[in-house]
Amino acid sequence: MVEPFTSRGGLPSLRVNGVALHSPYDPAAEARRFVRETLGATPVSTVVLLGEGLGYLGAAVIETAPEARLVTVCYSPEVDRHAVRRAAAAWNPSAPVGLGDFLRRTIGELDVEGLRVIEWPASARLFPEVSQQANLAVRAVVRELNGSCATAAAMGRLWMRGAVWNLVSIDTVLEGPPCAPDRPVVIAASGPTLLRCLPDIARVRSGIDLWALPSAACALSAAGLHPDLVVLTDPGHWAMVHLHFASSRCPVLMPLSAARGMWRIGEPVRLLSQGTFLERELLSAVGVEVPLAEPHGTVAATALDLALASTRGPVTLAGLDLCALDSETHVRPNAFDALLRADDDRLSPHYGLAYTRARAGESSSRIVDGLRVRVSRSLDTYAGWLAHRAAATRGRVFRLHPSPVELPGTVLLDGSRLSALVSSAPACASGPQMHPDPRWPSAAARRDAALSVLSRWVKVLGRGAAEARAGSWAEALAGSPELADLAWHAAARDMIDAKRRQRLGDAAGAQAAVVGLLEDAGAFVRSLGARLGTGVPLP
Repeated sequence: MVEPFTSRGGLPSLRVNGVALHSPYDPAAEARRFVRETLGATPVSTVVLLGEGLGYLGAAVIETAPEARLVTVCYSPEVDRHAVRRAAAAWNPSAPVGLGDFLRRTIGELDVEGLRVIEWPASARLFPEVSQQANLAVRAVVRELNGSCATAAAMGRLWMRGAVWNLVSIDTVLEGPPCAPDRPVVIAASGPTLLRCLPDIARVRSGIDLWALPSAACALSAAGLHPDLVVLTDPGHWAMVHLHFASSRCPVLMPLSAARGMWRIGEPVRLLSQGTFLERELLSAVGVEVPLAEPHGTVAATALDLALASTRGPVTLAGLDLCALDSETHVRPNAFDALLRADDDRLSPHYGLAYTRARAGESSSRIVDGLRVRVSRSLDTYAGWLAHRAAATRGRVFRLHPSPVELPGTVLLDGSRLSALVSSAPACASGPQMHPDPRWPSAAARRDAALSVLSRWVKVLGRGAAEARAGSWAEALAGSPELADLAWHAAARDMIDAKRRQRLGDAAGAQAAVVGLLEDAGAFVRSLGARLGTGVPLP
């Protein structure tokens, strides 16, 4: 029960089930004191305020940290209805989107630098279940954003290089749906439990479309199970190694920014877009539209999204373990074993190297049925993404012989239940319904388009560096989404460092860092044009 009352100082206050949410004397002064003590003296860039009440806490944050972005989460719609002020970015449980989706839409990768999460203790006590769920949601989203930052810092230039080279080097692309609209789909990942799943998949092979992640292709091929489709998003060279060893000879669904070299393997390509600036620019330059698949940081989530969008039938995950089982990080055979065998010797045997590799990525572990289950931070983040997607499509996503890592929202299967699930599906065509896309331009036209885009990027980066040198770098980036996207892809780590410097008061250092990263990014883009053979004209 929510009961409004007037504090002794004359400001509105509130009781929840007879307990005061704010001070009955001076709620504004109480909020200011709490925020000052909680935030401390270190500058912050973004504040996520959990358990906002009538707005006094948000106002105190704005007063204490006027440069920070404020995101508020109220634990009760009834409390929120009595608020005297609200932040521009605010959520309560009556919102049309869940808290996780709200946070994903509100907080970007750069916002994580200098982010602080604070919670009003009275709200946590009065709404303990909502508080627990809110803290879990914030933790999951911040973990995802940190993962995205790390990925962009490590892979940004690889994405750019791959997108350009794939555009100019892939001579034929396919169009058409990945599968029939009611076809059951099984997605094979490369976790150790895939080995147990293979006989069950073989028994229903004629009734399913089998999709593979690149690292599962070798094990499927060795078992005589040739996939109908491979989903590829990783820009790293190991994806090509997996496919080379597997010789799958099936269509590969991939964005332009995925690993280069598909033209050497000779497998047909069906392009998709992850909605990035790079893909929009390059695909627009050649006048081609492709299906959209939002990036999630893991190819498994992309494959799941594509399958759910392509078929009304059940989608089953096999070998998606999201953990290492003792020293087993992947199913065998696997191309990664070639790397371990290359270092194998009398003092460092193969299994010892495998154990060391499994332990190196471990962030937590536990014993389940006598087996050590090892989880890494990245796999824990992927599990959050996948659980979020499965929960949103409850009853459509299944797991065959799953690992001990739970994915809420999925339905667990053994071999007999998989057979029953597949046999109950309506009869429909098997395999991808694809054919060559006649709109795909010639090699010369693609090269010219790529050079035109690179030339424009060089000019944008050059102008941005000049503006940042002459004035406010933040205004230069804010005034040009194209410049901000280019800087993020080419120098994410430097962008984060510049924002940190600015937050801590080193304005000159931040400006110098931004000018340097924009100039370096321009040199990198020019080098891509030079590699195409004709060069990119200087601005």
